Amino acid sequence: MPTILKTEATTEVVTLEEAKVQLRLGTEPHEEDDLIKGFIKTAQERVQENTNRSLAPATFVKVMASFEQQEIELSYPPAISVVSITYKDEEGQEKILDPEEYELNELYSPAILTPVEDWPVTNNSPQAVKIEYEAGYKEEKCPQPLKDAMLLIISHLYEKRDEAGYFPRAAEILMNLYDLRGI
Repeated sequence: MPTILKTEATTEVVTLEEAKVQLRLGTEPHEEDDLIKGFIKTAQERVQENTNRSLAPATFVKVMASFEQQEIELSYPPAISVVSITYKDEEGQEKILDPEEYELNELYSPAILTPVEDWPVTNNSPQAVKIEYEAGYKEEKCPQPLKDAMLLIISHLYEKRDEAGYFPRAAEILMNLYDLRGI
């Protein structure tokens, strides 16, 4: 049951200005601003990868052969909304599931999608069900420990750019507070 990133987040979790303050560079334009922007992107990807969370709103598609279970988990919390659910019926005809036929419980992490009654029967082809949904922290609601982990990673990348190695242990500890990989 792969979940594919359809549309990347366009919101910055850590701004260039916040990163520059962390790096003690001030907020004025700097010759390494583009380099720092790259470090911000790398840090955000690292934190998302290590926690299985979407730090800013993005669109995902979960692909399944059928509605295998009554409760379907949506990866990369927090879930914002379901955009659409399409499926191939027993004859292979693609259909759109009416939003009145399912409920999203975004209070769980990861969110749970359940049918109001029963899920429809599919033809069980490898991509018979596609659930498109939005997930990620909205409007600067990303937890501070995850932002702090990003800032520590950005500092590490900036200060040790010529050295390969591990990210700071403090960043790993902060990310572990929100890690969903083992769940």
